[in-house]
Amino acid sequence: MGYAFMIIVGAAAGWLAAIMQRAVNSRSLLINVGAGVTGAVVAGLLLGPMLVGGSLSGGHYTPNELLISLGGSILSVGAVSMLRDMQIL
Repeated sequence: MGYAFMIIVGAAAGWLAAIMQRAVNSRSLLINVGAGVTGAVVAGLLLGPMLVGGSLSGGHYTPNELLISLGGSILSVGAVSMLRDMQIL
């Protein structure tokens, strides 16, 4: 169930980032949602156990771990947005 939380948090962050960036085409929306999900899963699986000690994948839900997933999602969406602005992506 922890994976579902990470995916939902990441997708929501990517979708909100697409709204804030006024993404008009579906490609930008999909890229933002994908980046959000990727960042949330990576942060939740790698940083969560190191910083908090628990694991979302193991079913230990704490607000700190959800915030770590949200932070990873926001960072990855920001990185993708910067790459898109530099016309690399």
